[in-house]
Amino acid sequence: MKALTELPPVLLLWGPASVGKRTICEQWLQEASEADVLRVDVLDALTAREVVKFCATHPMGPMKWVFIRLDGAKSSIALNVLLKVLEEPPSYMRFLLTTTSSPLATIASRAQVYRVGYLRIEDVEHILEEQGHPVSEAKLMAKVSGGQMSRAQDAGDVLSAKGPVLAVVRAAAEADPDLLMASVSRFTEKHLELLRRWVVEARTGRWQVFSPEESSGLNYVSHATMKRLESVLRLGARPRLIARVGFMPLAMRTGGEE
Repeated sequence: MKALTELPPVLLLWGPASVGKRTICEQWLQEASEADVLRVDVLDALTAREVVKFCATHPMGPMKWVFIRLDGAKSSIALNVLLKVLEEPPSYMRFLLTTTSSPLATIASRAQVYRVGYLRIEDVEHILEEQGHPVSEAKLMAKVSGGQMSRAQDAGDVLSAKGPVLAVVRAAAEADPDLLMASVSRFTEKHLELLRRWVVEARTGRWQVFSPEESSGLNYVSHATMKRLESVLRLGARPRLIARVGFMPLAMRTGGEE
């Protein structure tokens, strides 16, 4: 990574979302005094004027820094103001810009542009392990990330939501109303969607989100129980109604079914 003194006056990082563009910029900004840093997450007429005002005063340290996310910047007034600042920035100013879409030619011509690609899967896995995820979980999250940290985190959310789903299915299969009520009380729309997914995977034997290992025994739920699960799913994300109308009678009637 370049040292602060080696950076150009205007640096533009262009690449897909969630591949580390902001992380790179923040690593540079860590070396600067917070008083000399301005972060702009949404560029509009108001924040563009703040940039101009910020640039007008000298830094407390050797340089001042402006970080700007260009995504969503649609105000022609804001863009024109920014272009004027970038055309002849004061010698003590450094601009760090990021975008996920093709930058305007007028901005690109005033900046040194770096293309940022997708992360390597092993890099995503390493980052996840550093964040505290178990090795096996980090490996699975990285595998489905496509090189984007946001997709890896989405996979983590799915993994954390699987527990209550498996508990509900087990409770229905084992006629355990206490486990059923405890599990359903934590249900959200995401859990219901995962339950639908489990039903499909268990019926077809094509495990993707779930696995035979974690579903040990659950994939042998009787046909009648599976049909009732599908019927209950039509109630939507309403835990109390599910427990009262569908899951409780289901759990109480499951014992002895083949």
